[in-house]
Formats: sequence, structure tokens, C-alpha cells
Amino acid sequence: MASLLTMWTRLKNWWRELRRNTESREDDTMVRVTRFTKCYHCGSEHFDPGPRAGAAMHVYCNECGAGYNVFDLPYGVYLDKEIEPRV
Repeated sequence: MASLLTMWTRLKNWWRELRRNTESREDDTMVRVTRFTKCYHCGSEHFDPGPRAGAAMHVYCNECGAGYNVFDLPYGVYLDKEIEPRV
């Protein structure tokens, strides 16, 4: 039960940060939460799903093989970070 509460708290805090659209923190690190709709390298909108854990999943572009870690949430898909391309 405690782990569900912890996960809910983290998701709630992440959602608040997303809604505020925070641009910087005290340590000058940039926080960029971007809606993910197409490949940043080739512009394709077609992806193959990869491993998934909770709301996070890896997707790979069908055209160029670029990899992304995204959050698949009820209100949209958001980019977390780029990952190693599929070989």
C-alpha cells in the first residue's frame, strides 16, 4: 500500500510540474516536458512500441530507428528523453 501511495505522490508532483511548465530550477537545470507526436530526426509519426513500465515506455521510429522514452498518459504522450536507437 505504501508503494502505491508513493507512486501516486510522485505522479501528482510530476503533473503539477507539468502544469506549471517550469522552465528552470535553482540549480539552473532546464525542465522540458514536451508533447510527443513525431520523430525529431525524420518527422515520421509511426512508431514501434518497446518495453513498458507503468506509464513510461520506449518507442522506436519506423523510418530511422530513433528511440525515445515517453510517458503515455490519458491526456497525451510526453517525451521524457531520447534513448539509444534501434539497431
